[in-house]
Amino acid sequence: MMRRLNLRSRTALVVALLLFLSATVTMTVIRAVSKTKIETAKYAEIVLRQNQFDDALADILNRVTLGYIYLFDDPAALTAVFADPDASKDEKETYFAAAIAASDIDPETFAEIVILYDGDFYRGGLSDGSVSYPDAPFLADVLSGAAGTLSYAGNRTDESGFAYPVFARTIETLYPDSERFGVALFYVKPAAIEAALAAMTGGADAAAGWSLIRTGDGDVMVAGGDPAEAEALAELAPDFDDFAIRDAVGVRSIVIASRLDAVATTYPALSFDVVTTLDRDLLFAGIDALNRYVILLGALSLVVLGLVASRVSGRVTKPLQRLIENLREFGRSKARTASVVADDEIVELEKTYDAMIDQIIELLRTNTLEMENKRKLELYALQMQINPHFLYNTLDAIAWMAKIKKEPEIEKLVLALAKFFRISLHKGDKFITVAEEFDLVRNFVDIQKIRFPNVFEVRYELDPAIANVETLKLILQPIVENAIKHGFTGLDRLGNIVISAVLDGDDVVFDVKDDGIGFQPSEDLFSEKRLYDGLGGYGLKNVDERIKLEYGRTYGITVDSAVDAGTRVRVRIKKTH
Repeated sequence: MMRRLNLRSRTALVVALLLFLSATVTMTVIRAVSKTKIETAKYAEIVLRQNQFDDALADILNRVTLGYIYLFDDPAALTAVFADPDASKDEKETYFAAAIAASDIDPETFAEIVILYDGDFYRGGLSDGSVSYPDAPFLADVLSGAAGTLSYAGNRTDESGFAYPVFARTIETLYPDSERFGVALFYVKPAAIEAALAAMTGGADAAAGWSLIRTGDGDVMVAGGDPAEAEALAELAPDFDDFAIRDAVGVRSIVIASRLDAVATTYPALSFDVVTTLDRDLLFAGIDALNRYVILLGALSLVVLGLVASRVSGRVTKPLQRLIENLREFGRSKARTASVVADDEIVELEKTYDAMIDQIIELLRTNTLEMENKRKLELYALQMQINPHFLYNTLDAIAWMAKIKKEPEIEKLVLALAKFFRISLHKGDKFITVAEEFDLVRNFVDIQKIRFPNVFEVRYELDPAIANVETLKLILQPIVENAIKHGFTGLDRLGNIVISAVLDGDDVVFDVKDDGIGFQPSEDLFSEKRLYDGLGGYGLKNVDERIKLEYGRTYGITVDSAVDAGTRVRVRIKKTH
């Protein structure tokens, strides 16, 4: 779509988008920072209120302890009544109810107080209906536990199904030997605890959030919300001293959990923590409203910024449009328009483009000349391709004439020469196979044997595994020529040359060894002096340089020789195929 717009429109659109994105990013950062600060502040507030609730719950448990002291600090009379075998259960409960009424126990705190004595339960008469009792294993643990320990017995219901947190403590006889008399069970009204829980989230508005008390085993003791939702929330609570975003009870909520350390300090056997959930949508309702205003403001700012960007882009693109017109005029007439007298970047661009056009014209002229030269070279190359065919045909004709004239030596010489040229020229290719390189040397040797009869013999050792490996052509012939020319001068016996090729790792190694007169390689074989002495040669130097250019400086020719001990010339190339 951008390609369909002109430069001014594109510039205006880009500027407007950049300004809009800048404003949007700024407002998004502000929103994110505000959200983080609100979360942090609310977290700190809830933790503070949870600590206050910790003190409130500890106060309620202290009332349980005071109630125990009021009733059982001097249990002599109570022990006498309950130990009387003639007293009925109703008489014992009536006596216990009278003792509660005569004490300073707060009736707003306790729904019921029960004594477990000799396997039976005796109610204190604070409630009209019956209540359920803790199970036998728990009571056995309380009786066998440490004296003076306040334990949580779970939640127990009355006959209407209303649940009460129950706390238990053993009753100790003072006379005569402080034996365990029984267990006191305190049924605490949850209303006092629930009021303290509601205060943590701002009162009784459960829509904003609510809290629950969770035991160390993960059970819910008291909850300010729906019991079923409380069980789900207890499982979603995060680690202590942290908050998390959870999909709790069907809404996106912030969940905060804290240990009740004050309770644990006073009552080591009790382990509780408080979990608070806050409706995230209600908490961030102000920020969500701000988001809507941000979107509206962004849309309006996009319109305003578009107008501003249009004017700014007009001032920028007008000189560019003038430059485009000048270029079009140059394309039509090849004539330059007068330069604008100004001091800005666009004018500099025009001047630079003028200079570039001059360079383009010069490059076109140079390219035309190069194309003409290339055409001439291609024509010359075509002529060079024709000449070898003429040479092959002429040599073949001479060979047939020698055969007809019954001149086998001439026929052999001409055929060897024809094969030599056919392989060495090889359609102008730079590479031939190792086997073809050996054939080329073999034809060269056949020619040299006719020139120098009974001077030398040659043995060929080619590893079949590398016969089809590619190599630079004409790398062995100059070496063999050097061995024939200089290795057997003045030798009074038949000389021998061994030409071999083997695979050495990833390299191909050629060796040309002779048993001729040898020499002392005390100087660089390829130095200028050696070239003119005739022991080296432009051929060897050329071969070495070609190998290094093609395969790298680690490849090339090495010479090992000694006087009267022969010479070995080694050629190392990289195996490529």
